[in-house]
Amino acid sequence: MPIKGVPQDEFRGLWFAAVRQEWSSLVVVPAHAGASAIPVARHLAEIGGVDLICAEGVTPGSSTRVTQGMLASAARGRVIVALDPLVSNPAGLPVALAADAALLCVILGQTEIASARRTVEMIGLDRFIGCIALVDA
Repeated sequence: MPIKGVPQDEFRGLWFAAVRQEWSSLVVVPAHAGASAIPVARHLAEIGGVDLICAEGVTPGSSTRVTQGMLASAARGRVIVALDPLVSNPAGLPVALAADAALLCVILGQTEIASARRTVEMIGLDRFIGCIALVDA
C-alpha cells in the first residue's frame, strides 16, 4: 500500500541511498509521538528483500529479546526494525543503540522540531543515515 505523498520510486531511491551506507541493522524511528514507522520500514524491507522486525510496543522487559532478534537477523543479512517514537516510548532506545544505523521519519506539519532533535540526540547524530519527510502518516 503506498504512503500518501511518497511515490514508490522515492522508496526505491531511499533504499539505494541507504544501502550505500554500511549497516546490517537499521532502525526506522518516527520523531512524532503517535506516528508509526511500520509503513516506511515495510516498504524498504520489501524493496530490499530484507527481514523486517516490527518492534512497536517494545517494553523495557522485551527490548533485550528484540535486540537479540535484530542481531541474529543481522548476522544472516540486513534487517530493518520499526520502532515507536522514542519521545513517547523510550524503551526502544536500547534497540536503536544496538543497531548499526537509524533512519528518522518526520511528518510535515505535525512533527515538532524539538521532538526530532530529541530523537537524534537520544540515538546520536552520527548513527543516522538520513531522514524521510512524509506528508501524512
